[in-house]
Amino acid sequence: MDEQHAIELCVKHRDPVGFEFLVQKYRREAYRHAFALLGNAEDAVLEQVWKSPYSRFARNASLVMIIAGYAVLIGYGVYEVLTSGKEEVPAKMAMAAIVLGFLILLGQLIRERVKTYKTDPYKEIER
Repeated sequence: MDEQHAIELCVKHRDPVGFEFLVQKYRREAYRHAFALLGNAEDAVLEQVWKSPYSRFARNASLVMIIAGYAVLIGYGVYEVLTSGKEEVPAKMAMAAIVLGFLILLGQLIRERVKTYKTDPYKEIER
């Protein structure tokens, strides 16, 4: 039976068979739409974990520790290379160029982010 025939049975003949066909067909579609909109139970649990204050704090604290550790390690390496008398001038210049390039790139990124934040259409959307 197709949809048109089922509608005809329901409207003209008030046949429960046509009505049952339409209910079953749209129930499956409604279930698929609800599943797509609401997600599944695992997604709900993960979203709850991600939104918890402890999880947010742990994620942010770990990122800060990783970045700080890398920054200290790189800073120490740069300091040792630049203050040590053992390395040649080209090595010191290369290290200074890498650090300067990184700082310029970081500054440009921050500047760009600050300027685009004012007109960002998605800044009000919550995760």
